Amino acid sequence: MAFSNEVLREALKQVSDRQKKSKKAFEQQYADVYKNNPELNEIDSLLKIKSSKIALCIFSGNTAEAEKLRNEVNALNAQRDRVFAAANVPKEPKCECPLCKDTGYANGELCSCVKDIASQICYSSLLSNMPLESSTFENSDLKFYSEEKNEKGV
Repeated sequence: MAFSNEVLREALKQVSDRQKKSKKAFEQQYADVYKNNPELNEIDSLLKIKSSKIALCIFSGNTAEAEKLRNEVNALNAQRDRVFAAANVPKEPKCECPLCKDTGYANGELCSCVKDIASQICYSSLLSNMPLESSTFENSDLKFYSEEKNEKGV
């Protein structure tokens, strides 16, 4: 089904809005974990320092020291990951659509979730234009229908 540009824009906006909402909730979870675990700031500082030292060691040719620092960085990252895991914080924002991760596009094409939303928009628009409340048997006018039977007897 082909959708108008207006409907597609609205569907993509809805997907974008849900992505923003999910990202905001994710960032709030992260901020809460940092607030409740001050050791994370220290871990982050150590990671920055040790990562810089790794670069200096590599440039100076001290590969043994660089490898030692890499192991320390890996241990700090694991410690940081354990804190977040204990707080039940995922590694990335939760997405409603696993195909496009709430971007609206999967494999370079419009995602099926956007098409579903566009269909819902069109359906809602169609329903709003139909007088379903006034279309009842009680208020129907049978004068528009012939009382004579056709060749099939109907």
